[in-house]
Amino acid sequence: MSAREQLAAAHAAMTSAAIAAHALRMASVIESQDATTRVLFDLVTALESALELSENARLQLQVTIRQVHSLAASNKKKAARDLLRELAAAELPVTQPLLVDRSNMKLVSEVWPTIFNPGPTT
Repeated sequence: MSAREQLAAAHAAMTSAAIAAHALRMASVIESQDATTRVLFDLVTALESALELSENARLQLQVTIRQVHSLAASNKKKAARDLLRELAAAELPVTQPLLVDRSNMKLVSEVWPTIFNPGPTT
């Protein structure tokens, strides 16, 4: 039975006051889930930025390695060593771990197992 069907059946057996109380509790759960969704959106955005930074660093590293190879192949050993020395000294971007407070990240079914099937006084 779908959530909509479960709710309709449960509400049929509830008083108006119980239905109103249930609706307010559902609103609280929805607000909590909305806050969690916002955190997840922020995490996805941060991950996208970190991946872009990482990819740019990888591409630049690949270009520099090819330059070193090209210089070495054309007998420009000193220039190749100098570039390799620069490469070794370069500071690569560091992605900090994302600090996530998971204490509020719960599934609706964990927060309120009977959300779609409340009792007459829920």
